[in-house]
Amino acid sequence: MASDTGALAYADSVDDAETATLTGDSDSVDDARTTRKRGGRKKLNVLSVVAFVLALVGSPLAMIFGYIAAGQVRRSDQAGAALAWIAVGLGWLWTVALVVVLASLGIIWWEDPFWP
Repeated sequence: MASDTGALAYADSVDDAETATLTGDSDSVDDARTTRKRGGRKKLNVLSVVAFVLALVGSPLAMIFGYIAAGQVRRSDQAGAALAWIAVGLGWLWTVALVVVLASLGIIWWEDPFWP
């Protein structure tokens, strides 16, 4: 029964938006659109989830995917901004760790090229 009232509320807001558009009342259009937005949940950005999983695995690519996902979330009003920014932070952490390890191995090799 609750789904019927949700469908009716959505139908009313759509009808209000169409009526307001036809009459040219811009305030009613904005009110109807915000009513419709409040009723539904935001979709989760898939790329932010992918970036977060990459960050948990330890891939520096999480930083790149996290920045792209954060931009998509901002432009499209989706959910997942926190996941994207956590992925960016962890991606930077993994990138710095990778640079430190590679620099350390390079210095060791420079000192003793026959080190195993």
